Amino acid sequence: MTAAFVVPGHDCGDADTQTKFRGNVAHSVLGGGANVFPDISGNDHHTCYEGSHFAAYKVTFAGYSTNFFGMEQRASNLVMADNVLGVSLVIAGDFERAFAVLKDSDIYGETLALDCPGG
Repeated sequence: MTAAFVVPGHDCGDADTQTKFRGNVAHSVLGGGANVFPDISGNDHHTCYEGSHFAAYKVTFAGYSTNFFGMEQRASNLVMADNVLGVSLVIAGDFERAFAVLKDSDIYGETLALDCPGG
């Protein structure tokens, strides 16, 4: 899968203060918006990592996705609009309990939009 951004996540709970990957936008991408993975230099990312403050519009896969080892994966402060597959939080690994958390985000479904070409 291709994505506009393939980036490391930040420590869980740091959404309000993190500046590593913030305020970026993927628009009209043939692929995904952002694919977020655990940062090996992060604080305990095999237990929890997060991505935040990102927007994706009109991408052909998920606007935001994860698919990596990590017992808890969080996404927050996202804006997703007219993406074919929305948001995809996938946890890899064998855990007795695992968590995918999406909070404080806005997701808008695909609609007929005047700025989209036919087909």
